[in-house]
Amino acid sequence: MRGTLSPFEGYSFMQDVKNVTSLGCTYAIDASRCNGCGACIEVCPVDCVCIEDYRACFSPLATTVCFHCGACQSVCPQDAIEESL
Repeated sequence: MRGTLSPFEGYSFMQDVKNVTSLGCTYAIDASRCNGCGACIEVCPVDCVCIEDYRACFSPLATTVCFHCGACQSVCPQDAIEESL
């Protein structure tokens, strides 16, 4: 029986890249504040956020699917996700 795979299985995410910009808005993850709890992953309706090396990062497809609902930012207990226009 096959397990559930992430749509981003096999991608390698770069820890240095913590920003996603689309629709004229940018979200940035501050790796120094992120504790890797995964709250942002649980609420993202389009699977833009993932965990790599115990820290949140944006998936490679985030620039095309993120519609800036703000769910990830609002649930982050460390205030590690910031928005700028």
